[in-house]
Amino acid sequence: MALETQLRAISAIAFTANGTSAGVVTIANALQFKVRQLVTVKATSQSDLLLMVKDVTSATALVVGPRD
Repeated sequence: MALETQLRAISAIAFTANGTSAGVVTIANALQFKVRQLVTVKATSQSDLLLMVKDVTSATALVVGPRD
C-alpha cells in the first residue's frame, strides 16, 4: 500500500546560479523542498518544465530530474 503525501505549494524562488547539466540547482534555501516533490521550472524564453526533486544535497542546492 502506497502512502501519498500532499505537500504545500512553495512560492516562486529564483536561482542563485544557473543549473548544471546534471540537474543541480542552486537557490537561497533548498531545505523547504522534499525528495520526489514536483517542481515547475519557468524561464521567460523557454517553455515550463515539470521536474521532480531527486535529492537535496545541501542547504542551498538540490538535484532535479525527470518525473518518475
